[in-house]
Amino acid sequence: MEKLDFARWVDVDLPLIQAPKAGVQNSKLAIVVDEAGGLGSIPCGMLDAESVIEEIQRLQAASDKPYNLNFFCHSSFLLLVSKWSHYVLMKNRVGMISQHYDPI
Repeated sequence: MEKLDFARWVDVDLPLIQAPKAGVQNSKLAIVVDEAGGLGSIPCGMLDAESVIEEIQRLQAASDKPYNLNFFCHSSFLLLVSKWSHYVLMKNRVGMISQHYDPI
């Protein structure tokens, strides 16, 4: 069985994903991590759709590297977030989307 080379799979130099910090971070940290060779992350869980798109546009204007969008939600919103994440992914050619769920 072939081992998965994570860095090669997501097209980064280092096998490192920056932890998204909702409420205290925006695309600036993700840009720095991307340019340093890791996978930068934009925390989207506290943003509305318009703000997510603005953060994506800021990152794409500063870097041509792949990045992660991170969402979190309560389980009652699982279907809505999954559909919305897919829309953002397809519209903006995002390399990875991670989601965290609170199983209330």
